[in-house]
Amino acid sequence: MDLDTGELAMHEFGAGMFGGEPTFVPAVGGASSDQEEDEGHVVVMVQDEAAGASELVVMDACSMEVAATQLVAQRAACREVDRKHHTS
Repeated sequence: MDLDTGELAMHEFGAGMFGGEPTFVPAVGGASSDQEEDEGHVVVMVQDEAAGASELVVMDACSMEVAATQLVAQRAACREVDRKHHTS
């Protein structure tokens, strides 16, 4: 959520898919005078229940558009608290 405008940006992964705890990775150089404070990426591990697979998703923090995905060779564990939080 943009605290100045109140605008909410989010990304839905799709039916049967849910994300774990997201991590913000600031852009190289950090927040400088010519960068927005949210310039960087959001990285999240996503579970696909139907496929029984996991993938790492990297999103642009400003737009929440997917920048990259990488299928994980072995399904990653996800805590039950994450499952409840992201499916309700």
